Amino acid sequence: MTVTGRDVAWFGAELAAYLGVAWWGATRELPLAGRIILAVLAVTLMAVPWGAFAAPNASHPLSGSANILFRVVWFSLGALALVAVATGR
Repeated sequence: MTVTGRDVAWFGAELAAYLGVAWWGATRELPLAGRIILAVLAVTLMAVPWGAFAAPNASHPLSGSANILFRVVWFSLGALALVAVATGR
């Protein structure tokens, strides 16, 4: 399998979304164990649908406008998590 620059860019964006939701979970006003659990849960809730619908070897890959809509919503959640961290919300 050949890895292209586009593949690397998508993977970087995917990692940024995971980082965003993990950071959001880790910065909530909870005890340490609660923050860790929330961060892990948030990443898991992002990873499961990604793996099922958008990953290169997805079990139920989406196509066309469904794929585009899924990716817009999925990456928006990551971006919103980063905005929430930056604004203290």
